[in-house]
Formats: sequence, C-alpha cells, structure tokens
Amino acid sequence: MKGKKILALALSAVMLMSLIGLAMAETKAEKILIYVGKGEIVDDFKALTDLYKQETGVSVEMVSAAGEDGGALLRNYLTADNSLTIFTTSPGANAKTFDAFIADMSDLPVVQEISKGALDAVTSEDGKLQGIPFTVEGYGFVYNKDLVDPAKITDLASFTTYMEEAKAKGVDGLMLSAENYFLIVHMLALPFAMQDDPEAFTASVVNGEVQLRDVEAFQEWAKFYDVIRKNAVADPLTTSYDQATGAFATGKTGLLHQGNWAFSMFADYDVTFEMGIMPVPILGNDRISASVPGMWVVNPNATAEEQKAAKDFINWMYTSEIGKDYLYSKFQFIPLIDADLEKYGENLDPLSTAVQKFISDDKTVPFATAYFPSGIDVDLVAIAQGFFGDPNMTTDQLLDSITETFAEYN
Repeated sequence: MKGKKILALALSAVMLMSLIGLAMAETKAEKILIYVGKGEIVDDFKALTDLYKQETGVSVEMVSAAGEDGGALLRNYLTADNSLTIFTTSPGANAKTFDAFIADMSDLPVVQEISKGALDAVTSEDGKLQGIPFTVEGYGFVYNKDLVDPAKITDLASFTTYMEEAKAKGVDGLMLSAENYFLIVHMLALPFAMQDDPEAFTASVVNGEVQLRDVEAFQEWAKFYDVIRKNAVADPLTTSYDQATGAFATGKTGLLHQGNWAFSMFADYDVTFEMGIMPVPILGNDRISASVPGMWVVNPNATAEEQKAAKDFINWMYTSEIGKDYLYSKFQFIPLIDADLEKYGENLDPLSTAVQKFISDDKTVPFATAYFPSGIDVDLVAIAQGFFGDPNMTTDQLLDSITETFAEYN
C-alpha cells in the first residue's frame, strides 16, 4: 500500500513537472519594441504591425527617429534602459559600435533565400550575420525629366551652367535639406567611394595620412559643393527634407541629391512629370552610389522569448504575402530574394527601377558611409553649416576642416 502511494506521488510529480515544462515552452512575448530609423516608412510600418498583431496577437510597438539625431536616440534606448528588442542600423562602422547589442541572425529561415551579396554586406569580419538586410538602395541626383536633361549635365562646367541658369530664373537648380546625411554626408561619401579601395582610403584619412585638399576627386567635389552654395535660392540650413521633396514634387526644383527611398515622399502630391536618377558627375563619374543601407537587428540582451518573437516577426515580414506586399509595394524596397524580384519587380517605382538598372549595368559605387566613423555625421553637418553660413569660407578650408574632423576619430 505504501509503495502505491509513493508511486502515485511520483507520477503526480512527473505530471506536474510536465505541465510546468509545457507552460514554459508555450510562454511567448506578447510585446516587442522596435526602433525604426527610416522616416519614410513609419506610417506604413505602423499599419503592418497592426496587421501582425491581428494575425499573431503579438504587439510590435515602434519608436522612430525621423527628423532627429537617430544615432544618439538609438544609443540612448540601448544604453539607458536596454528596452529595444529590434532596431535598425547600417552595416559597417555603426554596426561595430553596436556590436554588443547585435545577435547573430543566421538561424532565420529566410536567410537561405536572400542574395549572397546582400548577406555579405551585413556580415561582420568574424562571420556573424548581424541582421537581415532591408533592401538595396541607390542615390545620386534625382531629376525632373521636364526640367533636366541628364545628357547635358556631365561635368562641373555643365553643372555650373545649369545651376546659374536656374538661379537667374529665381528657382533652385538643386535643393538640399538641413538633415545631417542630406546636407553633406551622402554627397561627401561619393569621392571616398571613387577611390580604388574606399575602406582603406577612409582609414588612411582617419589615421591622418591623407590631406583631402590634395586629392583630385575631393578638390572637384568641393567645387560642386561651392556651386550649390553660390546658387541656392532656398537656404539649405532652414529647408527640411519634407520641404525639399515637396518642392521637387511640385516642379519647383529640378534636382535633389536623394535616393530611391524619396519616392514615398511624393505620394501626397499629384506628380505630373517623369523622374529618374543620374550620377553626380565629379570628374565625369557615371555611377550612382548603391548598397544595402540598413538591416533589422535583434538585441541579444532581450529575453529569450522576446528574441524569438523578434526573429519571428522579421521572418514573417519577408515570407508572408502581407509582409511582402508592404515591403515591395508600400515601402518600395527593391527585393533581395530572386523569386520576389521576379514577382514584384514590375511594381517598382521609377526611382527604384532606375537604381535596379544601374545595378544591372554594373554602374555603381559602394556606400562609403559604411566606413565612416560612427557619429561623425554630427561633426560633418556642423562643418557644412559653417560653409553655407559663411560665403568667405574657401573650398580648401572646407576640405581641411573635414580632414581634421576625420583625424579626430583616430
């Protein structure tokens, strides 16, 4: 009798442990927090997360840095309260900065479908897959085909003529905006990307081994920048991204220095003209900048349940029909999965189509910003503000200030 009681107790204990184990196995995160650094997609992204919650019951709450110093805000979220489950960042120097907050993503099923080149762009030197790449993006001069003939802007002289003629008519030939990357960082990246080994060259500038005023591509870049300064009608220092894209959409400027991501900004306008992307013809350059701009990253400091929920959400975005519709139709991301490119490629907007054509024609240079020291955009925009605010600042002084700023990161 006593043995039967012991056996019954033992069986009860086993059943209890099994139930506890089952409950633990079924435990899942009901909420994850995501930082999205791409202002152009935040509204559509919110709608996507609402649909995900309807389907799975998991709430994806979003914070965004649109129009702010995104890097500083992201660092605050990660270091102050470590509340983020997913965040977006760019490959390269930024990813190195946040390495302690980046989990390996190689276990996601969708990884097997993404192009090798895109995965290489988000893989660290030690082989860790740091994130799932968004898309491939490209930038250069976005142009209004009614106002600009790219065949007539092929060098510094023809660009200068175009800008002077536009100013004489009281309009901006090219409109810049005040945000860090749009005022200087993206433009400055081009002469770095034009070097034989952009990463090694950037390192040599950081190490103080190169004076940019002595490098031909930078000499000409500074002349382009000076032409923009001299012929600006709207003040770049007080013009926002929204204002610049709005001016372009309404035919008030012929050029923006932007990428295919900007197309979503024209959705609220009745755009009646065709548009395209053309190279910035520094020293006759005929290539646009194109690369993987960013990636979805999971924070390894989140709980195991939160990490799983985060990876499930990212995988769902790239494998479900709802997710793909948003990625390729709403966000207008260029697909990195061959089957998706074949299926959705015809739906790409004109700017993404143009970028894809440059990629197919092998007419691209990399995003050299991936090799820039993390946080340098804040210092560079201060230099640009000084340049546009002081008409007496020379191009040599501009280049010397940039050289000194890079060397401060050594």
